[in-house]
Amino acid sequence: MSVLHAPLHLITGKGGVGKTTLAVGLAMEAARRGGRPIVVELGHRSSLAHVLRVAPERVTHAPFEVRSGVWASNVAIDAALLDYLARRVRSRAIARRIVESAPLATFFEAAPAVPELLALEHVQALLERFDPVIVDLDATGHALMFLELPRLLAELAPRGPIGELVRGLGALLTDRQTTRVHLVTLPLALPIEETLELYAALRARGTPLGSIVVNRRGHRPLAPTDDAIARALLERTEDAFDREALALALTDAASWDREERSLARLDATKLETVLLPDVALDADDRLSMESIAALGARAAEVLA
Repeated sequence: MSVLHAPLHLITGKGGVGKTTLAVGLAMEAARRGGRPIVVELGHRSSLAHVLRVAPERVTHAPFEVRSGVWASNVAIDAALLDYLARRVRSRAIARRIVESAPLATFFEAAPAVPELLALEHVQALLERFDPVIVDLDATGHALMFLELPRLLAELAPRGPIGELVRGLGALLTDRQTTRVHLVTLPLALPIEETLELYAALRARGTPLGSIVVNRRGHRPLAPTDDAIARALLERTEDAFDREALALALTDAASWDREERSLARLDATKLETVLLPDVALDADDRLSMESIAALGARAAEVLA
């Protein structure tokens, strides 16, 4: 059994909610538990290198151990195509000649969904060498297309290698024994609304859903029973600094209560919800690796 309940974890959600941080934290916890984790980044982003505090050139298509026990890969389509062809024709030299063929290059540039299929095939191949494989998906719109693609193409794919590939990838993305899709959000009304919409869309597609992870959940600055006392003090005190502090505490408490009402809407999904605390940034305006590891450990305890 995988150290994180399943060998393949796909992390998605609205942009800026902390997907990459969660993916790295889970990988660090998986390594601590004795696994051989790899974090896979899709597209031409460099957020993974930023979170890992390594130079972008160290996160390449070829898996590379970026921290002790934690590997990383950024899917490059040309390299993914070369890897796929090399596995099919059993010769990397021949595969390279095919990839460098001008007519074939023109075909792949024009063909729809080729990058996404190759990225999925790369992820599938990594499962033979790593456990868990943690994929940092793009934001929700692209993630939906990415997850839905094999099913849509399976109806069109011919028999033979391509059809076999598409159907195999579709099976991978619907197998709950292998795959979990986790939704990441913030404790705010709009991100939670988008998370509920994403949940409904994925559930309708039969996607094997895991957990909802809520990043940056703060603490209520006042106990509910202290609100009335704070309001009374605000009316009576004349000190400007005290009035400002009391007003800020009451504003933060009201904001916290609004977040609570928004979070309560997630109960309808029946998914396990993980609340991760708001952690202070360091002098570089980033989370420390120790903080990321702690968040990953906390999330891993309850991921379904």
